[in-house]
Amino acid sequence: EKMEPQNLLILLSEYFDAMQQIIGAHESRGTLLEFIGDALLVVWNAPQDVPLHASICIEQSIKMHEYLHSAEQSWTERGYPLVKIRIGINTCKVFVGNLGSPVRMKYGVLGDGVNLASRLEELNKRYNTKILMSDATFEVGRVQELFTLRQLDQVAVKGKQEGTKIYECLGRRDDTTDDEKLLVRKMSQSFHLYYERKFAEAVISFQSVQRLFHEIRGYEDAAAKLLSERCARYVENAPGEEWNGTEVLVQKHF
Repeated sequence: EKMEPQNLLILLSEYFDAMQQIIGAHESRGTLLEFIGDALLVVWNAPQDVPLHASICIEQSIKMHEYLHSAEQSWTERGYPLVKIRIGINTCKVFVGNLGSPVRMKYGVLGDGVNLASRLEELNKRYNTKILMSDATFEVGRVQELFTLRQLDQVAVKGKQEGTKIYECLGRRDDTTDDEKLLVRKMSQSFHLYYERKFAEAVISFQSVQRLFHEIRGYEDAAAKLLSERCARYVENAPGEEWNGTEVLVQKHF
């Protein structure tokens, strides 16, 4: 909001160009469908087949963040603000093709899974994360083999009743530190207690995750804090028998 329009145009043009090059690179073959304000709608595996598309999508997401980190000094020297992005990833079947009216059409996608990807992008605000993915993406191909991922929650996004496990990408598995691997194990153990309804033990477990996360990152783990507080409430007022770990969200924006 503090930028002059011409400088904003220059910054966004550089940003969009860099993102397009990462998305459309030969090893990626992603398709940038459209700009939505300053956001990007991107798909893999259409219109051309892209084997291991979920893994490639995550890899390119990491590269997007790496580019922004490398551009910080140049943009700062020119008086531009730093660009921070959030990425939501979902794997699903959608309708893909030409959409619109007979006089004005565009190539695009339609389906509930597109909305979920958008909700995941927004949920990064809630958990203070950079890359979130659905359980559908987590289960695909070589995703778990190539990347270090930790479950953050199980939520039903606004307008839905069915829960989705959501995962944070901490980075490439080859780049992951031992402390980060320990963090993933501790988070998994905490969720085991959570699903077993051992809420008092889960509070302690999630709090240990918070401490480790702070040692690694130097700031608060929003996800573990949220889960420990939720479990503390469940200690006082246990959920009903139909509870399966899902929190139904009533907000669309955070």
